[in-house]
Amino acid sequence: PRITELTGIHNEDVENEPYIEEIFPKFVAFAGDDVLLGHNITFDYSFLKKAALNQKINFERETMDTLKIARRFLVDLESKSLGFLCQHYNIPINAHRAIGDALATHELYQKLLETYGENEDATLTPRKLNCRMKKETPITPRQKSYIQGLARQYQLEIMDDHILAPVEGITAEAIDIEHMSKNEASRMIDYILTRYRH
Repeated sequence: PRITELTGIHNEDVENEPYIEEIFPKFVAFAGDDVLLGHNITFDYSFLKKAALNQKINFERETMDTLKIARRFLVDLESKSLGFLCQHYNIPINAHRAIGDALATHELYQKLLETYGENEDATLTPRKLNCRMKKETPITPRQKSYIQGLARQYQLEIMDDHILAPVEGITAEAIDIEHMSKNEASRMIDYILTRYRH
């Protein structure tokens, strides 16, 4: 619910999309050895590193971060969010959508480079991120069984390894149990117990 509120992306929007195990090798081939550009790139890069670790793919790239550049040179602006900076520079953005954010970040980078590119500053130089990740472990059979038991106990519907959990009592959100990590399963158990236990 928190991510949906933040991004406007619902589970239904991605339910028929491929999992990262299928997409990540294609992304690595597409990106090649290019420098990765992002706004708060550490956040996005951590997901890429996690996917690489889980799939035993070597993934080390140099990065550029428009957030770091903005924090370094636009100190007087009240916000350094991508949306605010795009508004500041009159850059159109379709926020929280991959292609929209990517295009807006690229245009923002070009504007920042035009304005501050003459400065000899580390924030304007690509660098490798030191991002240490632990491999995700899949949900254990015991966790899966426990979630299914909780679902029966609290009358949450399960279909094809998806638990249909009511969110704020209005809609049903399908959560794929089979593809959960051990950590996600623990959070789901806590969520069900907190929400439904009297």
